[in-house]
Amino acid sequence: MDCFEIGMRFPSYKLLMETMEEYCQQTQSKFWKRDARTITASRSSGIQKFLNPNIVYYEIKFTCIYGGLDFKSKGRNIRIRNPSLKTNGCPAYLRFKASEDGDALQLVAINLNHNHELILPTKKSVKRKETEGRETPKRNKRIQLLKEMDNVEIEQQEHFSENNDDEEEEEDDVEGLLENTSDVPHLIEVQYEESKDIKTDLEESQCTGLIAPVFTPFNDDEQRTLNLDIIPEYAQYLVDAEITGVLINGTTGEGTLMTTKERKMVTEVWTQICSQTHQHLMVQVGGASLPDVIDLAQHAEQKGANSILCLPELYHKPQTVDDLIRYLQIVGRAAPNTPLFYYHIPSFTNVNINMGMLFNQVGDKIPTFKGIKFTSTLLDEGVAAVKAQDRKFTVFLGADTIMAGAYTLGFDSAIATTLNIFPEHGQRILQCIKEGNITDAQSIQDELNAAIEAITKNGTWVPTMKVAMNLLSPLNLGPTREPLKPLTKDNVLEMKNELVKLGFIQ
Repeated sequence: MDCFEIGMRFPSYKLLMETMEEYCQQTQSKFWKRDARTITASRSSGIQKFLNPNIVYYEIKFTCIYGGLDFKSKGRNIRIRNPSLKTNGCPAYLRFKASEDGDALQLVAINLNHNHELILPTKKSVKRKETEGRETPKRNKRIQLLKEMDNVEIEQQEHFSENNDDEEEEEDDVEGLLENTSDVPHLIEVQYEESKDIKTDLEESQCTGLIAPVFTPFNDDEQRTLNLDIIPEYAQYLVDAEITGVLINGTTGEGTLMTTKERKMVTEVWTQICSQTHQHLMVQVGGASLPDVIDLAQHAEQKGANSILCLPELYHKPQTVDDLIRYLQIVGRAAPNTPLFYYHIPSFTNVNINMGMLFNQVGDKIPTFKGIKFTSTLLDEGVAAVKAQDRKFTVFLGADTIMAGAYTLGFDSAIATTLNIFPEHGQRILQCIKEGNITDAQSIQDELNAAIEAITKNGTWVPTMKVAMNLLSPLNLGPTREPLKPLTKDNVLEMKNELVKLGFIQ
């Protein structure tokens, strides 16, 4: 296409992105997404009219990559990024907004007068120092990835340029699934500065922030087989919501309801995707026999997971802090180059070991140990863990309904199911607390809790949340597996009606 015109309509976000790519290729320009408000966010702002879920955003603005101020994500990055793109104040931009009928994204404002020559940046290579004695599977995987990249000068922000041919990935169980990752448009990538090494050391790993524990997609067949084909679209949905970390095979992901082989298949797909989206990937490896846990931990490290989360032994439960440390030592040795987190969820495991005591006693007994996921409403214990050992360890909150209170008391990270469905709420609560705006944080928390109450009214956490995800997102992640009890049609209808009353569904 030659140009955009005011009033142009795009019935889906995907079509808009494809058109932007075509335009950028023809004009040798590059744009990135600067300001955007999703449909979910617009509901919380009072927008009640019908909005086609395929448009994803209520409003969105793209600016020339050489214009405006440096991009600052509204979300909390899992890893520190170092973008170094220089700007010159280019005024070029395009702004789209949901049409009056809500069926499409419509171009409402435009300025395509660039103040610079339209030449695509030249390709650069990454310089690496030779380091002896640091060859690990993870390091080799990252170096190989960089060697295969067609252009490694890429920005933290989403941008549009010529499509690169993807290298073939050979995986025994998922061969061919991701042969053409261009089906996942506009993946956010990170720039490695030329003067720096690729970071692989554990002490340099940044394991904090907001992580979405993703659902495992199943087909609606008798065996509830894995639906791996939808994962690239799922990952892009989270990227668009500025979710920079994902946890797979956890409680939300029904990890304990899958075979070891299935869990490995899910891990292989997500590691391939996250190597391109640069989302932090945490893999839950517990909830199985110890030999299988060891196997899963080794596999996660081999495939390049950024961190590992592990439940305690579920039958021969640890009775003391020393028992738990000994178990985690075994898991840690299976993945000696990957940060390890303990999954504290006593309501499911009935393991009630005090987490502050764990932090105070673990010392250097587990070199890879970095913290815990704290899924409990006992905030006194949680705060003690946060403050233990001069805040040496990361404590991810796992209780969605108390985020505002927990952040006020010192938490700064969370792994919350609702980040899949209402990502803006979790992000805004944390941002408000950082800014000292406790009143607004509590108001947003109250709104989120009302939605949670409506969703979980007629069922347990995972089945109801998965139904809500299917209702409120453009994805269909399928049903849950046995023995989780599915919702009846009446239950789903009641949930939908409650969400309509709350303004989350038009």
